Amino acid sequence: MIVIATVFWLEYYTLGGLGIAFLFIDICTTCYQLSNEKD
Repeated sequence: MIVIATVFWLEYYTLGGLGIAFLFIDICTTCYQLSNEKD
């Protein structure tokens, strides 16, 4: 999870305002994958 969080911050820092959109997408994608792995 630490690595994932680091990638989030790198994207946010690099992309600036647009980073927020990608950040949101990444979080949704990650949560979706994690929910599938539990099954």
